[in-house]
Amino acid sequence: MKTILVPVDYTPVSINAANYAADMAYVIGSTVTLVHVYPLPVVTGDIPIPVYGLEETESFENERLDKLKSDILSRTGNGIQIFTQVIQGEILPMIKTVCNRTRPYAVVMGAETSDKLSQFFGIAPAFGAIQQLEWPMIIVPGNAKFTSIRKIGLACDFRDIPETLPLVQIKSIVNNLKAELHVIHVSTNGNDVFDQGIIDGSNSLKEMLSELRPKYHAINTYDIAKGIEDFAEVNCLDMLIVVPKKHSLLHKLFKKSISKQLVIQSHVPIMAIHE
Repeated sequence: MKTILVPVDYTPVSINAANYAADMAYVIGSTVTLVHVYPLPVVTGDIPIPVYGLEETESFENERLDKLKSDILSRTGNGIQIFTQVIQGEILPMIKTVCNRTRPYAVVMGAETSDKLSQFFGIAPAFGAIQQLEWPMIIVPGNAKFTSIRKIGLACDFRDIPETLPLVQIKSIVNNLKAELHVIHVSTNGNDVFDQGIIDGSNSLKEMLSELRPKYHAINTYDIAKGIEDFAEVNCLDMLIVVPKKHSLLHKLFKKSISKQLVIQSHVPIMAIHE
């Protein structure tokens, strides 16, 4: 059975992301794996850290994660299966290790979780860390709640459709959530004129996504983040999918989103799926 992996650090946005993941898991019929990574102890001088101290720390962290698991199960009426893992080490390498072992359906994280999100999506070179995780990631704003995902946006460039567009993952999330797909072309070229003929001319993309019966839109704006935000608000998107690649729309979005709380400031989670 597929699982949704949730790194948690017990901050409100982290717990909110865990609840979001649990509600999604209930809908799509998956399990949830809660992971807490705690840091290696700092050693000063030649004095080793007592073994009992390490054992007490691990016991405490396990109890804390079990308490979160119990709270989520109680809230969901024991409607899902939840696994927990407590690991000592550095966050990103440990999350990668767990992902490689569990092969998650998605990794769900709270936006700006204890400032650690910057390790994944900060301004370059930290931005490159996102490419170290091969799995789909859902970044959940602190006040986002999972209800029903009715509308999903896919941000892309109609004139630069990659042959490696992750169709399997896109179709999976859209079909599992029984959502309506909206494909959004974003341009910063103020001279571009978009009409239905240009949109309909994207034959390769239309063929790729035909079974999902998406609706196509075009945004012409100098401020990509604001354009996406306004579109999501007006069209009531419940999630936005982006496909990371070098010099891509995603890079522009996340470069700006650090100060704007992940591009769409209030309520729309972003799902990043690799090519």
